Amino acid sequence: MEELPVTSRECAELQHKRAVSEVSELWDLLDQVRDPELPVLSLWDLGVLRDVQRVSGRVVVTITPTYSGCPALETMRGDIER
Repeated sequence: MEELPVTSRECAELQHKRAVSEVSELWDLLDQVRDPELPVLSLWDLGVLRDVQRVSGRVVVTITPTYSGCPALETMRGDIER
């Protein structure tokens, strides 16, 4: 019987990116940002949080909505900025 991976390759790559990030404290801080429509889940839990980097002294956070036209995207952006 073939064994299946516990997580997808994409998920594993994202977990690795977070684990080796030079700004891991920012990833951890963003764990507090909740989905406005499902507040029991963080943006990380939903897979919306894709990248966190420090570029020229600024923090750049990349998020991907769960679907095109997601009405909560602007709320998520505001919550991240706070």
